Amino acid sequence: VKLINNVYRDVTFGFANEIALVSKLWGIDTKKVIEAANYGYERSNVPLPSPGVGGYCLEKDPFIFIESAKQKGYEAGMARHARAVSERVIDGIASDVVSFLRKNKKGRKAKILALGVAFKGKPATSDLRGSTALKILDRIREAKFTNIHAYDPAIFEKELIAKNIKYVARPEAGFRGADAVLVMNNNPVFENLKIRNLLGLSKNPVMFFDGWSMFNPEEILKAEGVHYKRL
Repeated sequence: VKLINNVYRDVTFGFANEIALVSKLWGIDTKKVIEAANYGYERSNVPLPSPGVGGYCLEKDPFIFIESAKQKGYEAGMARHARAVSERVIDGIASDVVSFLRKNKKGRKAKILALGVAFKGKPATSDLRGSTALKILDRIREAKFTNIHAYDPAIFEKELIAKNIKYVARPEAGFRGADAVLVMNNNPVFENLKIRNLLGLSKNPVMFFDGWSMFNPEEILKAEGVHYKRL
């Protein structure tokens, strides 16, 4: 029963992320099209996409389900594909950040700020197991961009330091001089940030990746030099 619950959620989130991948190719705003699909249609409750799908349970339980099916000669392709989509989203986000930094920033000292590192933000948790934010930051680090900072009020400083991430106690300190800002989970604290003012502290140009579509893009783009992206 636990496997069914978690695989169902993983496939559902994977579907939302696949919509984002296809919408990007067509130049369609994913959030708007999903909201339109859900509007006035009670049987449809498609979630918004997110920066991959992680966590201790959703990262492993689909593979346990896949293996249990394989023991009886059946390939659970839907569960496997959902997992592959989630990994592809992670790689795509990291690739977009690295491409922006290589194109717009000289040297490897570019400052990257992650908002949210725990595997989920709502409800807030300090659990880093299966964190897609950590996977994305690792891929950025592999591209030799190592000046990585994070603001996550649910995480202790020592835990971030252990992951080779610089701890930020206040968002202002993280935004100041930032070359890329990545919203990695949906902690409710972030909803109250004066995002336009904070982006004014960053460098010009700055990449702002709104991984959870938490902010109004029209408001964000009023800040000079912001390259706005979301899934």
